[in-house]
Amino acid sequence: MSNEATALTNSELEHVRKSVFAIHIIPTSGSLNVQSRKIQVHLAKTAGEQYRKLPIEIREQIESAITTYTENFRNGVTSETPAILLQPRFSMPIKKLAEEIGYDVDSARKLTAYLDQLQVTQVKFNALMHNAAKTEETVYPSEVNVVTSLISSYMKSGKMISWAYDPVILSIMVNPRTYAQLNLNLVRNARTYSALALYENTKRFLHIERAGPYDIKVWQALLAEDGVVPDWEDASEFRRKLRRALAELKACEACDIDLEPIESRDPQTNKRTLEFIVSPRRQFVHDFGDNVPKNHDLFTWMISLGIKEPKVRSMMDAYPEDLLMQKKEMFTRKIKSDPTIRNQAGWFIEAVQNDYVEHQNKLDRHRKQKEFEDKLTLEKQKLSDEFNKFQINQVRLKYEALDEGHQEDLMQEMQFNTMSKSNVIKMPENLMLQKLYAYLKNKEGWLTESYELRLDDYIVFRSIENQR
Repeated sequence: MSNEATALTNSELEHVRKSVFAIHIIPTSGSLNVQSRKIQVHLAKTAGEQYRKLPIEIREQIESAITTYTENFRNGVTSETPAILLQPRFSMPIKKLAEEIGYDVDSARKLTAYLDQLQVTQVKFNALMHNAAKTEETVYPSEVNVVTSLISSYMKSGKMISWAYDPVILSIMVNPRTYAQLNLNLVRNARTYSALALYENTKRFLHIERAGPYDIKVWQALLAEDGVVPDWEDASEFRRKLRRALAELKACEACDIDLEPIESRDPQTNKRTLEFIVSPRRQFVHDFGDNVPKNHDLFTWMISLGIKEPKVRSMMDAYPEDLLMQKKEMFTRKIKSDPTIRNQAGWFIEAVQNDYVEHQNKLDRHRKQKEFEDKLTLEKQKLSDEFNKFQINQVRLKYEALDEGHQEDLMQEMQFNTMSKSNVIKMPENLMLQKLYAYLKNKEGWLTESYELRLDDYIVFRSIENQR
């Protein structure tokens, strides 16, 4: 593997799961079409996700075999492809693949022809460098620039399809130079090969905001279904194709980038070059004050479902972000279990609205419960104070019913038994009664059961009194 490759951080890995490893594709024999190109994108995305779920020991074996194979390849040494790299490693339901490219289930059988295209069409491809500087990006920046088929083999078994990659393509998938976060809604609805190819080959340069300048013949090859570069005299046809592709992307609501083509002529070589200024489309950048983006990934994901931009903005303003993220995760699980959902945007919007109503109801119930508990706490404290006064008054009545001799004996008994250092008899009456109450609570025969009311009983007693 290249020494340039670096370990991906957790945040980068999270981005990887939603993206496709980026390669330029130029057919050299045979041809591709828009449907086979769509299939290639979804196979690559699925393979990248599934590879990272393989057991670590399997990944280590694959990467070790790739390292040996690619080193031999670069050094011109012919070697047999290791068996572990030839096995169909990736799979997905045929039905799901059909739906991903806009086919219904009845048309799934047509996929075989497109898969054959991917297997038999030889393509020249190369990887894109990760985080390349603006002035250093070239059309063939990678040391990997080979001719092979996009999938080395595939087979159908029942309702599943499995496939394998050439080791050199697999090496890029395992350790990519960069990823392209393609809008899969655009991929599904692309009408022409040239528009889809233009989108792929420019979106991958969004991080440096510029694709090119490259020789115009390079762009002709990248956008041609058969990779054939016509003579310069025929370049007018390419310009018409390019204008149609740009118009299709501009009219597509799912397209998340804007492209500005700039054509120029090199005065020294007299060669014409073409570059594209690549910028994120405004509605895919959600700004809140001071142009600070707020959860741009969530915003673009909702747009990719087919939700209109004004609706997405209003939803992000109206609903809590954690609720939207929770519904996004639920939607992802729902699609995996039931990929036949047609109106995905409507399903998501309804799920958010229904849960928001329940969320608001829970908040209201919680607020009312809190208000009730606070009110009850205050009422209990008030009644507790009244209860203490009530009990002390019972002690007063009992104490005053005694003659003076018994009162004095009771005070001396309490003074002795509580080991009080102060003279209880000389205390203020209220404080003395409180201490006497505390002492008599445990003195058998003094406070009858009617006096020993519990606080809860007293609350009930008072509520009955208040209702009279």
